Amino acid sequence: MVLSGGTATAWSICEAVRSVVSSDVKLIVCDTNPEYLVHTSVLADVFLTVPPIASEGYYEYMLQLLKDHRVDILIPLIDLDLQLFPRDDEKLVKMGVFSTAPIRRTFLSLSDKKMLHSTLTALNIPTPALYEKSEVDSQTTYFVKPQLGFGSRNARQMTGAEILHQDIGDCIVQELCGFPELTVDVSVNGEFVLSVCRERIETKAGVCTKARVFRCKEIENSIQKLAENLPLPEVCCMQFMRGKQKEWMLTDCNLRLGAGSALSAAVGFCAAEAAVSRWLGLPPMTLHQPDHERFVLRHYTEIVTK
Repeated sequence: MVLSGGTATAWSICEAVRSVVSSDVKLIVCDTNPEYLVHTSVLADVFLTVPPIASEGYYEYMLQLLKDHRVDILIPLIDLDLQLFPRDDEKLVKMGVFSTAPIRRTFLSLSDKKMLHSTLTALNIPTPALYEKSEVDSQTTYFVKPQLGFGSRNARQMTGAEILHQDIGDCIVQELCGFPELTVDVSVNGEFVLSVCRERIETKAGVCTKARVFRCKEIENSIQKLAENLPLPEVCCMQFMRGKQKEWMLTDCNLRLGAGSALSAAVGFCAAEAAVSRWLGLPPMTLHQPDHERFVLRHYTEIVTK
């Protein structure tokens, strides 16, 4: 069962399921929209319109769906679902449902931005400094973002003067990093980790349409160290930016497949297919990391749903 079926990430997962096992798996897709407005419905055996995650009783409603449809594998794709359905959730474990989300400890350590900073600092992995509101300098520019959030929502640059005179709610104040910003697709098999970097060259409406795909040993070492100290899910993506000393700093961890992972898959790093193979207990797939930089362009495909 794939949640948030209307996302680009869901399409990559569903397409990977069909590529790896074809019709041998019953694929159920859920979304808050009706079937004809969800592109992944064309790949699904069953489509279910479900309530918004903020609805009262959502967790219990979804547990009942899992029972009714005898689901073996649950694939949450947004942070709120990852938080509700961690791999070690007692009710899921009792039902025999395998969640592809990380265990609760990993989610709390890496999704909460203050906890992420503490985790990375303890492991000596470069990450931007955090500041209390009382510590900011009015003449300095900072990066402000929600302590719990995803998809760059409500993230912005602010001067110290603005921060001191505005209510920033539960947002954190972070050291401003330098560009480029990289998204790193990560494939995990225990403590064995493979990754490739994606630099966004062009973005339209928040979607990367042109990317440079390459390897970076410095970044690979940081991710490897993290994987050796905290159990990561089989597939995830991370954000890196340049620090003051030009070192690569880990700024965010997204504990699920990245929406732009298809750009890396185009050059042979098919993280979604590798993850599906592991979830189903199939032989491991070979992932190809480019030996030189590659450039990938994105185009759109029209899908008729009704």
